[in-house]
Amino acid sequence: VPRRRYSGYVTNGGTEGNMYGLYLAREAHPKGIVYFSEDAHYSIPKICRVLHLPSASVASQPSGEMCYEALARRMQKNRRVPAIVLANIGTTMKGAVDRIGAIRSVLRRARVRQSYIHCDAALGGMLLPFMPGSPPFDFRAGIDSLAVSGHKFIGMPMPSGVVIALRKHIERVRTNIEYI
Repeated sequence: VPRRRYSGYVTNGGTEGNMYGLYLAREAHPKGIVYFSEDAHYSIPKICRVLHLPSASVASQPSGEMCYEALARRMQKNRRVPAIVLANIGTTMKGAVDRIGAIRSVLRRARVRQSYIHCDAALGGMLLPFMPGSPPFDFRAGIDSLAVSGHKFIGMPMPSGVVIALRKHIERVRTNIEYI
């Protein structure tokens, strides 16, 4: 994906990055439901409450990876409602990675017409790209936004992170400030 199609900023940590990604998702799909696995970071349900986003927790496999059949069952009940999926790229306790290809397959099978995928890559986002055979979780794989932490694997001395999103989502919330 060409650089001009995405942008981002430095955050104070993964939670802020996840909040921004879900904020962009809400603005893209105001009536959407956020689906996240039971192994998602504890801040995800709180972010959904703060942003007034309806949400549904989905069962995880024993490895901590999202159970895609459980996701399909949840989505099937709400297939006319936009799906906002939070994919874990390294869960906090098990390091599990939700596979973007499997999520996209579930979206197709459930006939969900509108969707947004945000990746919480706070733990694995800085490591997985360098591991052979790791599943793709970038814009080419079909995500809309991604948050990583700087203080986990690259060792920033204080909490930090980066959030990146497709420009089409950022442009939706952009405001011009006269004096800047």
